[in-house]
Amino acid sequence: NLPPPEIPATKSSNISDISRLFDPLGWVAPSIVIAKMMIQKLWLAGVEWDEEVPDNLVNEWFDYREELMHINRVNIPRW
Repeated sequence: NLPPPEIPATKSSNISDISRLFDPLGWVAPSIVIAKMMIQKLWLAGVEWDEEVPDNLVNEWFDYREELMHINRVNIPRW
């Protein structure tokens, strides 16, 4: 589980949250790709490490975090 989001959201806090996503078998890779795209958007926006993230990216990040909480509903049956 991710801890509550840091306010104000910074590039550093976002990447810290993303680094906590652990999927060694790649079952939730499509969700993790979205997080990696968020990192790319932060770099393209020219946001510095401890600088506040622009509002449009903050909203997108918080929406992603909310959706990520539903990932525990994924059930992969095993033998």
